[in-house]
Amino acid sequence: STRVHRGMGLVIDAERGFVIISRTIVPTKMCGIELTFADSVLIPGKVVFLHPSHHYAIVQYDPSLVDAPVKSAKLSTERISQGASTFFVGHNDSDEMVYASTAVTKVIPLEREPPNPPRGRPINVDRIDVETRIGTHCGSGVLVSEDGSVQALWVVYEMDDLDEACFGLSSQAIVPIAEKLSQGIVPSLRSLSVELVAVTIIEARVMGVTEEWISQVQSRSSDRRLFMVKRASSGLPNSLEEGDIVLTLDGKLITQLSDADVMYWKESLDVVAVRSGEQVSFKAQTVLEDEFETSRVVNFCGLTAQKPHRTVRQCIKKLPSEVYITSWLVGSPSNLYSVYATTFITHIDNKPTPDLEALINVVANIPDKTYFKIKMTDFSGTPSVVTIKKDQRYFPTAEWIRDEAHAEGWKRIT
Repeated sequence: STRVHRGMGLVIDAERGFVIISRTIVPTKMCGIELTFADSVLIPGKVVFLHPSHHYAIVQYDPSLVDAPVKSAKLSTERISQGASTFFVGHNDSDEMVYASTAVTKVIPLEREPPNPPRGRPINVDRIDVETRIGTHCGSGVLVSEDGSVQALWVVYEMDDLDEACFGLSSQAIVPIAEKLSQGIVPSLRSLSVELVAVTIIEARVMGVTEEWISQVQSRSSDRRLFMVKRASSGLPNSLEEGDIVLTLDGKLITQLSDADVMYWKESLDVVAVRSGEQVSFKAQTVLEDEFETSRVVNFCGLTAQKPHRTVRQCIKKLPSEVYITSWLVGSPSNLYSVYATTFITHIDNKPTPDLEALINVVANIPDKTYFKIKMTDFSGTPSVVTIKKDQRYFPTAEWIRDEAHAEGWKRIT
């Protein structure tokens, strides 16, 4: 099966061929990319970077294939503020470019519950809203200042039942990544594996934050708020826990989400937080975010299984297994015997399948046209068992592994 997503990207480096676009359009590296220039030139591209929480991807094309005066967008390094005048330029549902003079109405933390079914989503990022209603009909675009600098990227993301919404992502958050890429470095970001939500000064005081800290927050000219850990999924010792109020990271007071971006670049951070009404200090280890991107998938009986991705891990504290079904094919044995996505395979023929390696070993030893049992646990934790018939002719077993040495970026093992 093939799903096609379309959207407008922004060229941030014409010399090297880098284009930034929403992860709703480019959700994973396991996809084919085609870029269209001037409605006339169609060339291939590849995914080079996926941001784990700001919900954008950067793809690359070969500039020598484009015989057109493509120029790099100038990204602003200044933070856009509420009330600022700006120009909205977007690409609407009718495939038209539209623009409007407008103003910024809000710059506040973007807080949304994980979509159902779980998919990639923006977290730990401020959302920029604008006055004009044109943006509600545009799945991509930019906010531009009078001097032509791009102040924000208009990013689309998915909610429940495949509904979509958009927000403005400050260019200030994109610049560090763009600079690394311009130096020929593809960043490998790290994080504390937490989702932060804003709390008011009153809530922080009730939860045990001392008046000394509250005075420091209130002395700020803006952003008079603190942040609480809503979800934590690192599983490491000496890490932030759900309910913690984050005070400082490496000595910096956290009163806006961009203050926490320091975690993307360091292997460990000195953390000061309030936990259960008491102030605690510790050194927290960060985790490499690339570990939670899709790098290996297994197909069998029409199923696609992989390690649980980031949003799944954020939603479930204790995973039933590391074998997560992400899709199935209509007409396949999995469809016929009701084995669907968003479930975990824990056993096959009573043999444990804690990870993809175990799954491959068990499935490989099952003869074709043979019935076997799959024990599963769904997203709510309910177990079930089904019997399914293997079909190697029409729905063969195959393994795909991320491999940069291959032209497509993926190697198939049958």
